[in-house]
Amino acid sequence: MEHMREYTISVLNDLIEVCRDEYLLFKTALRKIEDENLKQTFHKYTNEKNEQIIKLEAEVKRLGGALRIPSFSAQTDKPELLKNTPSILHECIKKDDAVIKRFSSAIKEDILWEVIPLVAKQYFGSKSMHDQISLIYKNFTQPVPKELIPGSIS
Repeated sequence: MEHMREYTISVLNDLIEVCRDEYLLFKTALRKIEDENLKQTFHKYTNEKNEQIIKLEAEVKRLGGALRIPSFSAQTDKPELLKNTPSILHECIKKDDAVIKRFSSAIKEDILWEVIPLVAKQYFGSKSMHDQISLIYKNFTQPVPKELIPGSIS
């Protein structure tokens, strides 16, 4: 039982790490994106990701574990990847993919049963963010039909 508790704490710390990384990317997106509606969306995502982190940290503490010292995201050190809204959205999608993969893996691992509902709920929350960001990205990168461009000849 002790081994399972320690392993669960390790898995939760892994989830905290990927969520922190995504949180930092969302904060960067929030600073760089100019569209006000999109800023509101990323403000919401930043808050939701912060809530996920807080809940995961509380679970680690409840289990008597120690939180890992956060590592810093290499993503925020690559400003050339975040030059415009589509590139920012693309990086967010890639980061979302990693987060979803880690949550999906955590659900399947041999962790304490009492943390599975939290991990599953956060998986679905992250999946929802991913789907919404993917849709926004698609709308930003989809070509505008010629008939909607002023002055174009059909």
